[in-house]
Amino acid sequence: MILPSFGKLPLGSKHTSPRSLVMSRLPVMDIYLVPLDGDDSDNENSNSYEPVDKRENPEEGLLRRESEREAANFVAWLARAAMEFSGLEVGTPEGPFDYDQWIVHNAYDGYRPYYKLSAHDVAGTELYVSARTGEVLQRTRRVERAWNYIGAVAHWINPTFLRKNYSSWREVIWILSLSGAILASAGIFLGLLRYVNLKRQQRPGLSPFRGLLRWHHSIGLFAGVLVLSWVLTGWLGLDGIVFFSNDQPTVEQLQRMRGISLTDAAGAFPVAMLGRLGAARQIEFTTVAARPLLLVHDQAGASSRVVSSDPGIGSLRTDAVISDALLTSAVRRAWLPLNVLRVEHIDSGDAYSLRVRPFPPRGGFRA
Repeated sequence: MILPSFGKLPLGSKHTSPRSLVMSRLPVMDIYLVPLDGDDSDNENSNSYEPVDKRENPEEGLLRRESEREAANFVAWLARAAMEFSGLEVGTPEGPFDYDQWIVHNAYDGYRPYYKLSAHDVAGTELYVSARTGEVLQRTRRVERAWNYIGAVAHWINPTFLRKNYSSWREVIWILSLSGAILASAGIFLGLLRYVNLKRQQRPGLSPFRGLLRWHHSIGLFAGVLVLSWVLTGWLGLDGIVFFSNDQPTVEQLQRMRGISLTDAAGAFPVAMLGRLGAARQIEFTTVAARPLLLVHDQAGASSRVVSSDPGIGSLRTDAVISDALLTSAVRRAWLPLNVLRVEHIDSGDAYSLRVRPFPPRGGFRA
């Protein structure tokens, strides 16, 4: 659970959408749909309903105007926050929308929808802000977008309409990669077969062909191995635990490592206690081995600290990192019946460092 302190919310705003604003004004417990002009049964005793007056009444007009003001306030706040973040003048936010070429990856799914803000600078900077958390989660520049269209987008067959459906995209890439690996293997086999036949005939050279076919055969004997390894590794990279085990922990393992829910962890830190944290750019609620913790990031974002509470006296304790004993206990809980043999501290140069989020500045922990 993350509580961002990115800028300030619009003054007086208590609703996240026009629907929530409307529902807060209506004295209803639930909404039911009723048929108009009878149902499909043509029963003579069935009730018939006349359509309501669809003209806007004063209350609806008031709600519409307040919703428009709420939306305008949020957009204005978003623009101010983006200017503060980037130090650049930005235009009117676009959105909200779910998918764009530069936020199509499934790693962005938990933060949709997004707003896009275009900065008025020479580099053509564009910022993508999550409408859920207010965080800037993507920044692109014009030259980066141009190179990525002919690079990553073309290489991974990554157009938005296909990539936004991960399962479909994975199947397409998997089939194409497998087909490429089969074709490359067939080419290498035929090339070696021609070479063996050439030597059986005791003829000199690498290829029995002439002209362009000779060049194709000679280069293919060596380049085919590179092509096969390149395509094959791409295919195995989308294995989906068919041949290799999954490198991600299961939901049950994560739950055992945490020990308690994030809701319970948040309840261990009352609002009055959070007010004693001082200046903070972002506060993350987490829990390790049933111990509620706060990860507090400073305004500059360059350093962070771990904060725990003493439920007995209501005080806060600050540490630089989570203790080895607590982490070891959490690992034992999660991966029962395995035992922890040793504990190592690793840095950002490790081959198995974190890939999804930036590596913590104080290094990591391997058990």
